[in-house]
Amino acid sequence: MTRRSRRLFQFPIPYERKKRLAGFLFILVWLIGFVNFFAIPFINAFIYSFSSVQTKPGAMEITPVGFRNYLTVLLNTPDFVIRLTGTLQEMVWQIPMTILLSLFLAMLLNTRFRGRMFARAVFFLPVIISSGVVMNVIVNASVEYGASMMNTSSALFQGIQFERMLLDIGFPLEATGRIMMIINGVFRQVWRGGVQILLFLAGLQAIPKYLYEAADVEGATRWESFWKITFPILSPTTILVTFYTIVDYGSDVSNFVVITIREYARRARLDISATMSVIWFLIIIVIAALVLFLTRKRVYFMDDRG
Repeated sequence: MTRRSRRLFQFPIPYERKKRLAGFLFILVWLIGFVNFFAIPFINAFIYSFSSVQTKPGAMEITPVGFRNYLTVLLNTPDFVIRLTGTLQEMVWQIPMTILLSLFLAMLLNTRFRGRMFARAVFFLPVIISSGVVMNVIVNASVEYGASMMNTSSALFQGIQFERMLLDIGFPLEATGRIMMIINGVFRQVWRGGVQILLFLAGLQAIPKYLYEAADVEGATRWESFWKITFPILSPTTILVTFYTIVDYGSDVSNFVVITIREYARRARLDISATMSVIWFLIIIVIAALVLFLTRKRVYFMDDRG
């Protein structure tokens, strides 16, 4: 093949098209996973929520029933309504608590001290554990010993007989229960805060150091620097962390609503389980939209204001 003929078979691609093609190839795996593991099950859940689903050997019979499943879940399923109400009440204080604790730990880990990298790894370790085989072992152990995931931390503390130690040294039973409840609550918040701490750390490290130097020259205290510099500039990260925490809490396997949905799915009540899933999904969307509406005018973007 001559040089001229080789040129005829060369198709130069413009640089902008190459960039778009490279970007598409990078997200192609995510798109495949999104379609197979989220989009299709999500559409099926909506279809099941408006249908009567009967499972038969080798087949599934789907009959449209309109809004009957929604009326059944909201009016004739008291266990779901009670757990939904309780979960929403917990979200009112657990989500702000997780955000505040994550911010506090991120600011602590952002300071210079010996062993800082090890401390950061320790606080991020629950994220690695909860997404792997270790969490499945913990879940199976919790089920085997009659403890739910909400009480996994309690089972761990009972395993080292911490509660018995408090009782042996003379603590009243009621006081011991409250202490254990506080310890378990802190344990759960730290367990859930790995990604939030990482996001806050990234936001804190993106704040220009010269702003704090200028504040020191002007005689500002650490408290004033936090409210005048750190908190406003960190507001976009705080909104991101808030959205992540809402979604993470809503999809947590220890969530009583999620537990109820899984229980009905195990009973082969796919229509009722799908209806509960859709209701819970819409509630999470409404909560996230409400947070966005209340905070959209209170977010400080440094690039827009200098």
